[in-house]
Amino acid sequence: MNPKLIYFLIPVLASTPALNGELLPTVPILGPRNGSQLQDYHAGEGQWIPATIDTAASLETLISRLEDEWSLRFTGKGQYIGYTDDMFSIAQYGEKAIPPLLKLIQMSDNPHARVGAAYTLHLIGIERTVFGGFVEDFRNQAARDALLSLVNKHGLQKLTMELLMRDPWPYDVPFLFEALQEAEGSAWPISKALFRYNLQDIPFRQKDQIHVAGLMEMKITIPAGGNLNDLLANMEKETSRAIVIEDGLLDAWLFGSEPGNGSWRFGGDGHSKSSVAKILERYVGEGKPFNYTDLGNRVDLFAYRGGVFICSPSSMKDRWIQWWQANTHRYGRNENIAEQVTSGQRR
Repeated sequence: MNPKLIYFLIPVLASTPALNGELLPTVPILGPRNGSQLQDYHAGEGQWIPATIDTAASLETLISRLEDEWSLRFTGKGQYIGYTDDMFSIAQYGEKAIPPLLKLIQMSDNPHARVGAAYTLHLIGIERTVFGGFVEDFRNQAARDALLSLVNKHGLQKLTMELLMRDPWPYDVPFLFEALQEAEGSAWPISKALFRYNLQDIPFRQKDQIHVAGLMEMKITIPAGGNLNDLLANMEKETSRAIVIEDGLLDAWLFGSEPGNGSWRFGGDGHSKSSVAKILERYVGEGKPFNYTDLGNRVDLFAYRGGVFICSPSSMKDRWIQWWQANTHRYGRNENIAEQVTSGQRR
């Protein structure tokens, strides 16, 4: 039996704290074994709270509120998205809300409103059902197409890829490569998100082609007071260039916040060490322990002369495009993909 069809009940909210002096109702969460779900509920750590749906305001009024100041709700869990009540209210309209949301994105000069509209499109796509755990079921094709149309537009590339990769459909693949080829700049969010799509024989992370003896177990000095660029420089030096860093890569900063703007630095006394495998997994390849919501850093790696080459976002883009040109026949827009989508075999 398909594990997605195995459901069970989890009793939650049985002893939920009082909200405005009233106890919240006890609600069972219906969900698959690897997650839990409720429709029209705000997900949160320890309790899920019903969304307040505004049935009095028109769709036009609700969408116009995205132009106002709003903020995502605090969820206490990085995998949850704290959609607002207005987003839930808009999503009640289903596909009817998609054209005006796209119009807002296209016409508004308010970046915050565009972000809100993108989140709402995603909420429509999951049919207002927020999942727990590290699984999501994006269900609505029209909402999917709407998000795909935004990949290279309106400053929404990173957010759009983060939303799409939560439930990667094979259907997306040709559209994403088309967007990658048309994108200005490195388009690193597309490149990093593509790793979530289980593509085969890709030109990255080829562990079976790393032949330098003991390379992955080699211990690298953690630079006390240094940053990630310093760590990578240490790794290149201490492996005698069995790990090669692309020329100029360490002249830029590709690891989150800029140095000097509150970014952390390594502590210790300069004698701590970590293995090459752990450093590459945490900072170069997969990124954080869970890649369900995390694109990772703007670098990646591929096997090179029996060792490892750490490449820039631009090189990532070029390698993906070259690979795609040789593999389009395997993943192109064809009847196989259409059949996968219509039959529900999207993963």
